[in-house]
Amino acid sequence: MFVWKNRRGATRGSPARMVLNRYGTIIVNVWKILPNHHPVKLDVFQIMPNHVHFVIVLTGGSRPAPTLGTIIGLFKSQCAKQILRAIKNFNIIVWQKNYYETVIRNENDLNKIRGYIRNNIQIWDRDRNNPLKLKNSKLIYDESSSSRRKK
Repeated sequence: MFVWKNRRGATRGSPARMVLNRYGTIIVNVWKILPNHHPVKLDVFQIMPNHVHFVIVLTGGSRPAPTLGTIIGLFKSQCAKQILRAIKNFNIIVWQKNYYETVIRNENDLNKIRGYIRNNIQIWDRDRNNPLKLKNSKLIYDESSSSRRKK
C-alpha cells in the first residue's frame, strides 16, 4: 500500500462511482507494465482516493532478482515522474517515503487480502485514512471536478 502525499489524489467521485483522474490513469498504466521491467506477476490492484493497494508476486528469474523495495521504488519513481510532468510542477512530493508490506504465507491469507483490497473502496467513507474525515481540515475543490479535497 502506498499513501498518496499530494492533495489531489488519484480519483474523484463517491465510492459507489469512483472515476480515475489523469493521475490515477498514470498509476494504472505504470502498474500494467511492471512485468515488462521486473520479474513479477501482477495480482489484485485497487487505487483509492489517496493511496494504492496491490499484490505482486516476485517470480525470480535467471539474473539476480531485484528486491521488493527496488521494485516499489521504481514503480513510485516512474509514477511520480509522469504525474509531475503532467501537472508541470516538479516541486510537489507525490508519495510518502515508505510503504507497507505484508508477506503472504498461504492461499487463505492471499484470499483475505484480495477480498480486503477489492472491497476497500466500498467503505471509503468510513475509512480512518479518508482526509474528508479529519478534524480541522480545510476542503478545496479539484479544478477538474466538483469533488472535495483536503487542503
